[in-house]
Amino acid sequence: MKIFWLGEANFQRLGFTSRMREMVRRELPKYFPEHKDIILMLEKASRGSFRWNMEANGERFYVKMDFGRGPYSRKLKGRREAMFKFVKTQRLTGIYQIQQIFASHGEWVALEVLKFIEGTVTLDELLKKKMASNGQEATLFFRSLGRKIAESVEGVHTTKPSSLEVGGQIFLSDREKVYKKAIRDILKRMDVYMPVNEEHPLISRGDRLKLQEGLRKILRGWTGESNRLCLVHGDLHGENILVPSNSGIILIDFSPRVHLGEPRWDDGRLVADLLEKEIETGSPLPGEVIQGFIEKSEELTGDSLYRQGLCFGIFSMTLLKLFPKGRPIRDPEVARKYFSNSLRIIEAGCFSN
Repeated sequence: MKIFWLGEANFQRLGFTSRMREMVRRELPKYFPEHKDIILMLEKASRGSFRWNMEANGERFYVKMDFGRGPYSRKLKGRREAMFKFVKTQRLTGIYQIQQIFASHGEWVALEVLKFIEGTVTLDELLKKKMASNGQEATLFFRSLGRKIAESVEGVHTTKPSSLEVGGQIFLSDREKVYKKAIRDILKRMDVYMPVNEEHPLISRGDRLKLQEGLRKILRGWTGESNRLCLVHGDLHGENILVPSNSGIILIDFSPRVHLGEPRWDDGRLVADLLEKEIETGSPLPGEVIQGFIEKSEELTGDSLYRQGLCFGIFSMTLLKLFPKGRPIRDPEVARKYFSNSLRIIEAGCFSN
C-alpha cells in the first residue's frame, strides 16, 4: 500500500518531521488493510496540527493529526485515552475509524480518522450557508440545533473520570488542588495576556482594568466546587461540531486540550465563538444557536449559576481574540464590538441574551 501526501510542502515548516511521517506511514495502513492506496489531501495546517481529507478505495474520510516533540507525558496520554474511550463507549461519534496515539524516539502523533458522511457540514459551514436566511423557520431550526449541541456537550461533561478504566486515577489524585489551580490559571492568564501597563491599539487601560475587576468580582462570589470537575473538550467551536443531514450532533477534534476542568468554561468557549460570528456577520442566526444552547444546558444541568459560569469561558476567549499573545480578531471594528460585549457581560457578572 502507498500513501500519497498532497500538501507536504508545509511539513517541515510546521514541525512535522520525517520520523512522524514514518509513524503515520507505518500505522495508518493497519486500519485499512484491504485498501490499495491512500491519498491524503491537506485541508488546514498549523503548528502542531494538520487536517486532511482522505480517499481510500473510493471511500472518503476526515483525518486530524496532532503531533509534537518531547515525551508524551503519562497525564496527557491518560487524558486522550480516557476521552477516546468515552467517545467509543457512548457512541457519540460512531463514525470514528481510528483514535490512537503513536510515539517514537521522543516524538508523537495522535490520529483521529472519521468516515465521511454525505451531507455532513460543520456548524460554521452551515451558518455561512444559511446566513441570508430569515423568518421563523430559520429561527426555529438554529435554536433547535443549539439544543442538540447542548445535549452532546453535556454528554461529555457528565462523564465522570472515575467511570473510565483508563486515566481515571490521574484525574482523581487531588480534585480540590486541581480545581484551585484552574482558578489560579485564569488569573495568571489575565496578567500574561492583558498587562494593563502596556498600550493596546483598540482598548484603553481603563477598560482593561474594568474587565479585570469584573472577573475578580465574579471569582470572589463564585461558589463552584471541586466535585463539578469533569472531562471538558477544551476546543469547542463551530469547526469542531459536525451536523449530519439525517442525525444528531457529532463532536470532533478531542485534541491535547482535553483536560479536567470547570464545564462552564467549555460552554463559554463556544458561546464566545458564536458571539464573534454574530458581530462579524450581522446575522441573528448565531444568536439563535446560543439561545437554544443555553436554554437546554440550563435545563439539563439544573445549575442556577450556569450563566455566571459562562463568564469564565467568555473571558478566556476575549484574551485570545483581542490581545497580541493570543489569536487577535483582524477586523478592528469587529474587535471593538466584541470587547464591548465581553465587558458588558463580565461587568454584569452573568451572560444575558
